[in-house]
Formats: sequence, C-alpha cells, structure tokens
Amino acid sequence: MSRNVLLSMMLVASPGLLGGCDSVSSLNPFSPDEDDLQPSFAEFVANQTWTVGTAVQLSLPAARGGNTPLTYGLSPALPAGLTFNAATRVIAGTPTAAKTATTYSYTVTDNDDDTASIQFQATVAAAQ
Repeated sequence: MSRNVLLSMMLVASPGLLGGCDSVSSLNPFSPDEDDLQPSFAEFVANQTWTVGTAVQLSLPAARGGNTPLTYGLSPALPAGLTFNAATRVIAGTPTAAKTATTYSYTVTDNDDDTASIQFQATVAAAQ
C-alpha cells in the first residue's frame, strides 16, 4: 500500500485530524443529518396569573429552526373560557372559574417530527 493511500485512510478514520470535525459523518457533505434542523425556543413564557371575568390575550413565542412547516400545541387543556389558537400561537378568552396553578407544556413539532417545548404555570384567581 502506498504511503499516500495509507495517509488518506488515516485522515478519514481519525476524526479531529481535519481541524474540528467531530465525526466521520461530518466529512460527508451529503449526510442525511445535514438537513435535519432542530426547532428550539429562544424565549420562555413567564408564569401567568389570570382573573375570572378578565379577558386574556397572550401571544406565545415562535420557534426558530426546524424543518418547516412547524406546528404548535399546548397541553393540558386550558381553563374554561380560554382557547389556544395554534396557527397564531395565542391564548385568548375570559376565564370563567378559578383554577389552581397548572403547568402547561407549549410544544413545537417540525415536519420530520423533531420537537421542542417550554413549560409555564398559569393560575386563575377568583374575581375580587
């Protein structure tokens, strides 16, 4: 085996020798992982306190990255009187009953089912 062929084999088999490559797959410009963008949130949602009988309008942050289209979800179900519009990412309505603090998970899913989520708590206080 010639010295040049042996040296070439060592470079491909030894990631890191090529200045920052961390895996052999990163040497392949056609790797299937190249186009697999992961969605993420750059912002968080502060904990919320809403009041019975008082209108709510809360815009949740858009995700960044991911393979489009992105779809949004919120769970568990919101308190009575409130709805979540996944297309606009808005929680809106007027709560009709008090509810103790509940943790909600706001999730984005991209076209190839990669997900990211953030959590926040919401409480509905009785009207004063």
